[in-house]
Amino acid sequence: MTATNDNVGMDEVLDAALEEESGSGLKNERLQFFFRHQPMIRTWQALAPEAWREVAATLRSLYEDLAGGTSVPDGFSLLRSLPDRDAHGPVLYREDWCLTDPAVPDLAWVLWWDKAPDPSGSWGSRPYSGLLPTGTETGKRLRPLLKPMVKERLRRQDPVDAGFEPGDWFSVFRYATSSERWYESIPEWRQNVLDQFLAGAVSWASFGSEGVLRLRASNAG
Repeated sequence: MTATNDNVGMDEVLDAALEEESGSGLKNERLQFFFRHQPMIRTWQALAPEAWREVAATLRSLYEDLAGGTSVPDGFSLLRSLPDRDAHGPVLYREDWCLTDPAVPDLAWVLWWDKAPDPSGSWGSRPYSGLLPTGTETGKRLRPLLKPMVKERLRRQDPVDAGFEPGDWFSVFRYATSSERWYESIPEWRQNVLDQFLAGAVSWASFGSEGVLRLRASNAG
């Protein structure tokens, strides 16, 4: 591999190393790159937990956007988090999604993420939003009822449902799409995630209400 100096970006150096196929065993140029740059690699890796904590904090702060003026879609109410879950992103729910307690949704539209909320998806899992039967007894009864309904809707391949997929915990969800260089414009990225979250809630609102109606009908029967 061509010699490098401090003026060459590390991204370019790594790309060149990964493309290099010369050598075998410990002499393989990709492994040699790792050996040469171990201290810097360890430093970069140590930044990861802090980076994902800050991403998560920014996603949680979308609640303040909605509570402080950004329009909540008609017919929806807002919670900071689910009553039975640790705070993640904001929660939207409709009045008819609360079958027992008007302040505790049995079904909700939730912004969520896993251990490492990496918007690009290259390190961890991208944040996602979706329709979630909550941990209430009614929510637990909703979960198996909604599964075949979701599959039936997605089979229609309506363009508005592009990117959505069925889940186990979430009845349906969609990963938030972001550019690989999302971090270069944080306000634009935040707004993009929020827009996708709100659009999904509106798109699946009547579906959730239909599921609740079916549960009510089965209870009445």
